Amino acid sequence: MLMVTKLAFNSNTPLGNANTRYMPCSKKTSSALASPEKIPTNRLAERLKRLELEGLISKSLYQSQPKRYEYLLTQKGIDTLPILQSLVIWGNKYIEDTWVPPKWFMQIK
Repeated sequence: MLMVTKLAFNSNTPLGNANTRYMPCSKKTSSALASPEKIPTNRLAERLKRLELEGLISKSLYQSQPKRYEYLLTQKGIDTLPILQSLVIWGNKYIEDTWVPPKWFMQIK
């Protein structure tokens, strides 16, 4: 499972650009590669493709040479946030040394 440590919101959602401005966000794969999970590039690409196929994220070209993309949560992805927050709370309560999210992640409604 791809651990989401930072989020970006698509401006086409009800959350709009306001969240994009004040939330610390990282939309690019380079940030995921540098994360503590140390996910291999092929595994990350596979998981991003699956999330896109399921409609949880959208991919947008931000650089053409070389091709680079940013990944944004769709409304369907945003709607999973309460579930993810509940899993984090449960994991922090019952499993030692689990990821503790930044405060902003738990404050998203």
